[in-house]
Amino acid sequence: MGGRARLLLFSDQENLAPEDVRPAQLPATLTDLIAEVGWETLGDDPNDPPRVLASLDLPLYLTTNPDSMMVEALRAAGKSPARELCPWNAYLDGLPSRFVDDPAYEPTPEAPLVHHLLGTDEEIDSLVVTEDHYLDYLVRISAEMERIPDYIWSALTNSSLLFLGYSLDDWEFRVLMRGLVATRDRRRRLKHVGVQLEMAGASEEETQAVQTFLQQYFQESDINIYWGTPAQFVAELREQMEGAPPARRTSSRGATLALLVVEPPPAGAHDLARVLELTHHFEVPALVLLNKADLSAPRAAEIAALPIMAHLPYNPIVTEAMANGQAVTAYTDAPVTQALHAAWAAIKARLALVTS
Repeated sequence: MGGRARLLLFSDQENLAPEDVRPAQLPATLTDLIAEVGWETLGDDPNDPPRVLASLDLPLYLTTNPDSMMVEALRAAGKSPARELCPWNAYLDGLPSRFVDDPAYEPTPEAPLVHHLLGTDEEIDSLVVTEDHYLDYLVRISAEMERIPDYIWSALTNSSLLFLGYSLDDWEFRVLMRGLVATRDRRRRLKHVGVQLEMAGASEEETQAVQTFLQQYFQESDINIYWGTPAQFVAELREQMEGAPPARRTSSRGATLALLVVEPPPAGAHDLARVLELTHHFEVPALVLLNKADLSAPRAAEIAALPIMAHLPYNPIVTEAMANGQAVTAYTDAPVTQALHAAWAAIKARLALVTS
C-alpha cells in the first residue's frame, strides 16, 4: 500500500475530518487525528481500500504509508493488529520490536502485523521522503539486511505481492521492486500485481505499448498491470469476494481431481504432505506427479513412501522449449515427452473413474 501523497500539510490534516468532529486543537500527526476523531467518523465507503483489505484475513500488511489507517481499519474489523516500522537508520536503533523480543513471533489473521517499510508519522526520524532518504535507505538496508526481519524478507521475496496505490515509476515502488524484492533470491517465480492510475485518453495501442515497456523494464518481476485507480480495483475485488458463492471461495472446493506436482525431497515431500491434507479435507481425489524424478535417487526411501502416479525425468529440453516459446511435447523424441504422454494417459483414466 502506498501513494504519492506521503505527507500532508497540517491544515489539510484538519480538513480530513468532518466539521462536526474536528478537534479543537490541531493534531501533530495524521495518526493523532485518526485516534482523536475515531476511524469510523472518517467515512463509511464500503470500497475504502483499508476497509476492504482488512476483510481479507491476512497475517501481514506491508505499507509505505506513514499513517495508522490500516491499523484502525483492522481494529474496526474486530482484529488485534500490531504496528511496527523498519529501523533503517541509527536514530531508530533500540526501538521495541516483536521480532527481537520473540524470535519465533509470527503474526496471524486474528492478530495481524502492519509493517511500515518507509517509516511512520509517529517517529519523524523514520520517514523516507526525499531522494536522499531513499538512497540512504537502500545503502543502509543493503549493508545491514538484518534491519528488516527475516519474516518480512520472506514475505517480500517468496509471496505474490499486490501493489495498491502506487504509480509504477514512483520512488516507493522502485525501492520495493528493484531495491528490495529483486535483490533477494526467490524460491520460485511469482506473479505480482501493480495497480496503475488510468491513462486518460490513451488508445489501446498506447496502453499496450506502455504495459510492454514497464514489463520489460522490470524484467523478471512478472508485473501484471491493472489499468485503473485503486478505488476501481478495490471495488472490483470486493464485488468478486462478495459475489462468489461460499463453496467457490476455496479453489479446492468443487474440484473433480487435483494434480499435485512435487519435486525431490525434503522440501517437496513436506509441501506435498500439507497439500494432500488439504485435498483430503475437501474430499478431492489427488494424483501426484514427481518432477525431476531421476534426481531423487539419494532419497529413494522417502520417494517410495509418496503416492506417485507418474515420474518425469530431468531434461534440459524443458528449458530449451521455454526459451523457444514451444511446448515440451514438440520435442517428440525426448524422454520427458514420452513421460508426459504416459502421465496424461494416467490422468485421463483416473478422471474417467471419478466422473463415472
